Amino acid sequence: MDDASLSLGALLRAARRRGELSQRELAAAAGVGRTTVARLEGAADSDARWSTVVSLLAAADCAVVLTDGAGKAVSALEHERVRNAGGRHYPAHLNVRRVRHPWRDWAQGPRYGTYATIPAPPWSYRTRATEPRYAAWLAWWEPRDRQRRARLALLQARRRAQAEAESACGTDDEDYADE
Repeated sequence: MDDASLSLGALLRAARRRGELSQRELAAAAGVGRTTVARLEGAADSDARWSTVVSLLAAADCAVVLTDGAGKAVSALEHERVRNAGGRHYPAHLNVRRVRHPWRDWAQGPRYGTYATIPAPPWSYRTRATEPRYAAWLAWWEPRDRQRRARLALLQARRRAQAEAESACGTDDEDYADE
């Protein structure tokens, strides 16, 4: 029998036995009634509260781990505790993320004029409507940005080589000071 087909009762019973606890001891440690533990372990389908299940597992020294299809643990999102300027949570349907590059993460591209003086917030979001536009803009911008960075690196290398060549030629002011 694989883990996906186990019932909640079977999992709770396995956790309790692994912790070497009786139903009474588990209930006392979790702060719930013994009948609650017995009902959850005996029921094929139960309507237990999430907080009750988590407290029972914690009392048995176990934890709940959510995994994706590849078996990697899924952690809570970085922005779960973040609030907006009004002290409210961001809505669940928005793609909230930390603003690392204000011109890329906050605005849709570089900001000019008076917008450039507005400080970027630490967190921002994109709605589903703006995602395709942002993806299109990024597809347009990234190759140009790579080309710009390559040209800049080439120019810096040329300037560095020119400075090294001038210093190797001995065109310092000290050479002409004797004349």
